[in-house]
Amino acid sequence: MKKILFLLIAMMTLSVSAQQSVKVGYDITRPTPLITGVTQNKMILVTSADKSLYYNPTSMYVDSLSSTPEGQAELKRLLGMESVSIDANGQIKMNINENIHKKEPLYVAKNFGDGTLSVFNKWFDEDGTYEEPIDEMKWTVCEDSTKNVLGYECVLAEIDYHGRHWNAWFTPEIPVQDGPWKFRNLPGLILMAQTPDGTFSFEAYGIENFTGEFPQLYGQNSYRQVDRKKALAANEKYLDNLDNQVKAQYGSSVGVFTVNNNGKAIERRKFDRQKDSIETDY
Repeated sequence: MKKILFLLIAMMTLSVSAQQSVKVGYDITRPTPLITGVTQNKMILVTSADKSLYYNPTSMYVDSLSSTPEGQAELKRLLGMESVSIDANGQIKMNINENIHKKEPLYVAKNFGDGTLSVFNKWFDEDGTYEEPIDEMKWTVCEDSTKNVLGYECVLAEIDYHGRHWNAWFTPEIPVQDGPWKFRNLPGLILMAQTPDGTFSFEAYGIENFTGEFPQLYGQNSYRQVDRKKALAANEKYLDNLDNQVKAQYGSSVGVFTVNNNGKAIERRKFDRQKDSIETDY
């Protein structure tokens, strides 16, 4: 909470030029695959004149620990602090320490110099990466439609991108042509973007000038090259056959189930591409 308050206070005095680096915090919301509900998390965008990186700070912390032998030992120690219990039915339950759980494996790195965008993520339980051109996004700006976000006057822009329609609000007051996730190519920083039904949403909660060392993406060489559409299709197949995948890996006696905060099992549903995938054009 203190960090969020600091960002909000810093935003009030923000003065940005096109050459300065900016750090933006975004609240993200998306459907939770396989069950009814939504997933919410926080992401960070650090953007400069020549590059940017979009990431989850907890995931970056875990990856930074994994990058050295000393860090791996510390990560093992933290993982050992997980709470393990056995319920009345003999099922083993593990409560993962929220501070070291990698909830958002996604990284998006934009290189404005060579015009490329690189996505690093986990699909079908494997780490993969692919590139696409930054200038792929072609927006329609609606100058007569505005919204106030964090005290900034924002202008609406619309786009059809990889199977979904998006509404984005950008502020010309911050001359940074960047935004959360893959969003880019508008004459101002994108502070909010969402699908018309609001099921996928990115909304800035704070902004500050960034003067520190640019964040590092760890373990890039461990990601294998993938085709975007094939990776998305394989991930859908993997999730739809999750029980069989886990049993094949760990044995037929192992099962997969999801529980709510009260420990009761939640019925799983099939993966729905139109509902669950942020990109549906595969």
